[in-house]
Amino acid sequence: MEKVEEHKVLTGMLLIALVVSVVGTVITLDRLGAVGGVNSANGLTGAAGGTGDLNITQDITITLPDSGIDFGNGKVDPSAGYALVSSSANTADGTWKNNTGDADNITVRNDGNVGVNITVQSNKQDGNHTTNSFICQSDAGGCGVGYDDGGENNALQYAFGAVNNEAGSCTILAVGTTAFTKKDVNYDFCDCLKTGSTQDEAALFLDIGIPADAQGQKSSTLTFTSTAAGGAGC
Repeated sequence: MEKVEEHKVLTGMLLIALVVSVVGTVITLDRLGAVGGVNSANGLTGAAGGTGDLNITQDITITLPDSGIDFGNGKVDPSAGYALVSSSANTADGTWKNNTGDADNITVRNDGNVGVNITVQSNKQDGNHTTNSFICQSDAGGCGVGYDDGGENNALQYAFGAVNNEAGSCTILAVGTTAFTKKDVNYDFCDCLKTGSTQDEAALFLDIGIPADAQGQKSSTLTFTSTAAGGAGC
């Protein structure tokens, strides 16, 4: 913030200097014009020119106005082997909150002055991978029993999806849902998130499978990374 304020001050000083220069030029021309009027027979004339330069530094900044998803408390229905929860849709086979029409997603906003491409990674992954797994982390008694082979596609899934929080914000969004099959790996989230005040927000939602033998509190850390996007219109 200190550098930004310093740049603002320097810019203000530059603009003042330019105004003073222009005023000084006008005064000089007026005086020369007056002299020329008096000595028109001598052909005395006056002219002056000047330039002004202003550079705006590229700013790649994203923020998370809403940075958390909280599914709250719930349990798998006794008649089901697993439940499916989503931060943007209804719960299936469980008592967690239905989020259709009342989504609890993570909001990503472009606060810079250039369009950006954004990736996302998680410190957890889908499936039953002991401490690396989102849903089975810290479960000592064996979590997701019976779903080890292919269960990450349903009962053990941990996946994200992307939507525009404001219409037209991202030129290209991640299609459908993308599973975090590996932890600490960047996955494409949004290409060309724009900078306009009504087109600079996208949202991430999570879809999670919860096997009946999972227990306790689960958490993960999502990291978003932005880079300058190329091409016209971004």
